[in-house]
Amino acid sequence: MNNCATGSLSHGAVTKSSEIAAQSWAEGKETPMKKQDEGFTLIELLIVIVILGILATVVVFAVGGITNRGQQSACDADRASLEVAVEAYLAQNGSYPNSQADLTATPNNFLRAASTLYSVGAGDGSVFSISTEC
Repeated sequence: MNNCATGSLSHGAVTKSSEIAAQSWAEGKETPMKKQDEGFTLIELLIVIVILGILATVVVFAVGGITNRGQQSACDADRASLEVAVEAYLAQNGSYPNSQADLTATPNNFLRAASTLYSVGAGDGSVFSISTEC
């Protein structure tokens, strides 16, 4: 009968190797480490940590610029919608609004809510100003 066909040869080799390793461990002998069993060195780990720190720093500064541009875009969009609402109020009523309350009042509804970034003012109805708080 062929040992390869039954698989007893490979099973016997694994059993023999396991028995030798167990016997060495029981006797207090250290088994020699193979090259493939070694881990990373401290230097390699430190290099990886430094690279990750540099990448994290780059990402933080890149995201910081995006939030500033987003806030400026929100201010610009708010000002543009406020200007359109004021011009619509002027076209319908013939004078500039005295405050943002005139733009959000029930008969007009040029704005849904008053702007928190800008303030609207008109002294006598002929002079108009939008002051920024951005």
